[in-house]
Amino acid sequence: MIKNKEQIVKELPNHIVNKGYSQIPDCVTMCYDLTTDEKALYCFLLKNFNSKMGYAYPSWDYIKLILNRGDGKVNKTIQGLEEKGLIRKKKVRGKRNRYYLCTLKNVPCINLSEATFYFKKIVEEYDIEVEVWNVIKEVIRSEKYNWYKENYCDEILIDYYLYLKDVVSNSLGIDIELGFIKENKKEFPF
Repeated sequence: MIKNKEQIVKELPNHIVNKGYSQIPDCVTMCYDLTTDEKALYCFLLKNFNSKMGYAYPSWDYIKLILNRGDGKVNKTIQGLEEKGLIRKKKVRGKRNRYYLCTLKNVPCINLSEATFYFKKIVEEYDIEVEVWNVIKEVIRSEKYNWYKENYCDEILIDYYLYLKDVVSNSLGIDIELGFIKENKKEFPF
């Protein structure tokens, strides 16, 4: 068993070629709105990102090989990452596609997921963790949640927090305080 992450690489056999790490933002890894395939492809594109060129350009066959998926699934996964705002794909005639990684700052699914985790952190002091996740699962499957994703902007996060507060409070019969939302001036603590 390992005692630290570095041990994983140090104890690889000498013949292993891929010994490095790819640093993946936790907000991507933990985003419940991304599929496992979308996370894997994002990780792969990040690993293959060329800083000098400003994009990743792995071949189609290489993507399929690494993801262990066929054309249809890879297409759907790329389309999902594009629709969610994590990547932009540019076709270049006679060459490999270019995959541009977008800043995560304005990606609705990332921001709403992080807001949900922040809300859960606030609610942890009420000692009702299991019940909160059950209610939150219903929230993120709702039409209202889809509306938040489709109409996302920074101002919507406050409304989303208030919506989470109302749904959780009503479902569990508790009064949740969101101290970071001030009466006349709504702002985040971060």
